[in-house]
Amino acid sequence: MSATVEVKVHAPSGTIVLNRPDKRNALSRSMLSEFMTALSDLHQEARVRSVIVTGSGSSFCAGLDLHEMHETSQS
Repeated sequence: MSATVEVKVHAPSGTIVLNRPDKRNALSRSMLSEFMTALSDLHQEARVRSVIVTGSGSSFCAGLDLHEMHETSQS
């Protein structure tokens, strides 16, 4: 994974940590793709029966990265 999405397995659970605290863990396109890959990877892990999603810093997740979406729409 990348530095913005961390995956930990501690059977019977897996944890996905959104790690972009400077942006309140807002989801960029690449981060959303990494998140989906992390979910898929944990789904394939036989020891994992539940998934915990959390965010680093003071926020869980601010939603989509609107700044990135705005920049994309301008190009």
